[in-house]
Amino acid sequence: MPLNPEEFSTLRITESEDRVHAALDRPEVRNAIDAAMIAELHSLCGYLEDQPKILILSGTEADGKGIFASGADIGQLRQRRRADALRGINSGAFDRLAKLPMPVIAAIDGYALGGGAELAWAADFRVATTRVKVGQPETGLGDHPRRRRAVAAQGAGRGGDSQGTAVHRADPQRPRGPGSRSGHLGA
Repeated sequence: MPLNPEEFSTLRITESEDRVHAALDRPEVRNAIDAAMIAELHSLCGYLEDQPKILILSGTEADGKGIFASGADIGQLRQRRRADALRGINSGAFDRLAKLPMPVIAAIDGYALGGGAELAWAADFRVATTRVKVGQPETGLGDHPRRRRAVAAQGAGRGGDSQGTAVHRADPQRPRGPGSRSGHLGA
């Protein structure tokens, strides 16, 4: 059963036979990642865990400029309690995206800040325009950025090429070990 795009309010979903395109769609707040978006990312992951397809994540335009994601919704962050932060609400969704059985591609234009950068780093492949600005402003908020995903993103991606230019043939029947993201290369 295909996804119902009407069930999503923060993601604009387009599905075809072999892929799902999820565009972050909160341009009024520069695609800030809020609790609703995290819930929708979990819902999307649940669907893709049952119906493996390639996932393409992108942003939308805000004020005529591309924006991937400006990070966490600061208004909501201020309302969260210490226990919420320790549960890693956002990072749980990013970890789940990183473990999907098919490739995840982040198509990045404009800013990818804080949680937006982490969302991009959760992807197997990152394709960016020349206007991309990636950063971790959390230190200014008294938070330490999660460097684990950033360091992993700088190493070999699923395709095995540290520059992210390898071609990957996705095989949903291929067995996967825990944390295995390596694939077959081909033209």
